[in-house]
Amino acid sequence: MELSQLPVPLNLLQAAKATEVSSLECILPVLANAIGSIISNVDFSNFINKVIDFESNYLFWDECNAAFEKLNSFSSQIISSLKSKETIEIRLTKAQINNFNSFMPFLEKK
Repeated sequence: MELSQLPVPLNLLQAAKATEVSSLECILPVLANAIGSIISNVDFSNFINKVIDFESNYLFWDECNAAFEKLNSFSSQIISSLKSKETIEIRLTKAQINNFNSFMPFLEKK
């Protein structure tokens, strides 16, 4: 979650983006000081990769539902035709095609 999305009073506190080395490097001294620890050199790459994997898995269904809602907004027939493996024809404008293509990579990769 982005700092700006946190509710008050949490958004008034220091925060770090768990997928950015620079952000983690800024918050590490604060945490070390809070527990009376020394700061050592830390390689955050493994931690960041785990956070990215977690976020991807955690957000999958939200993204999936959003993509299917967008599909449904083009035509209520699309989802039922996907379920039944039937072919349908839908006429789309160039703008609708561009919008459609914007969320297709998500559906194609999963």
